[in-house]
Amino acid sequence: MDKIEEGLFKAYTAELCRHQVGIHKARQTRMDTDIQRYFNSTPARNAFARLMCLATYDKALYTKAVISKELHITRQAAHVMVEECLDAGWIEYGGECCLGKGYRATEPLVCAMENYAHRHMELVEQTKIHEAIEALVAYRKLRKAS
Repeated sequence: MDKIEEGLFKAYTAELCRHQVGIHKARQTRMDTDIQRYFNSTPARNAFARLMCLATYDKALYTKAVISKELHITRQAAHVMVEECLDAGWIEYGGECCLGKGYRATEPLVCAMENYAHRHMELVEQTKIHEAIEALVAYRKLRKAS
């Protein structure tokens, strides 16, 4: 890494830190609804929300075994989250898939995720993470080209 790339990388790393602190603050302060309190309470629940939304967006289904594997959690932890979220109406049983019963997000969870996406975009705009990574990537491409 030359001095310019090193400087750009350090600038990106600093913006990444600012960005991730912003995400942490948002998760800690956005606890107005049951859905926010549940999915912001642990990293596994937070990732579970995203996985269930991906299932809905991708028109796919995830079994408890796949959820467990994808999130690096126990099958029991996946089972508990699935059952709690089914009871709350945040996910639904979508039918049988190749490995068993499959699940996906319902409209309330998708809506909450899209609200989060809007806030995340605002955070990206407030920090300079986008500009920092673009500068670093552009510099690396220019170095490779020459």
